[in-house]
Amino acid sequence: MNKKLLGKRFREIRKKLGYTQEKFGEIAGIEPQSISKIESGKNFPLLSNLEKIANKLNIDLSDFLYMNTNMMKLN
Repeated sequence: MNKKLLGKRFREIRKKLGYTQEKFGEIAGIEPQSISKIESGKNFPLLSNLEKIANKLNIDLSDFLYMNTNMMKLN
């Protein structure tokens, strides 16, 4: 998984759910600056943060890492 693609997927899903970086950081327990770096592809998140992100986005971690962006389905 490449950092930029992961960041892009995260940003797309977060925005579709209506969360700002600040609000998502608050509910997931992750600093907004870390979210920004993940979404921009500057940093790859720690596994613990990946699990928090997937959990709060209501997506299986494996689905989040390997899903095709054209196949994303949000409830």
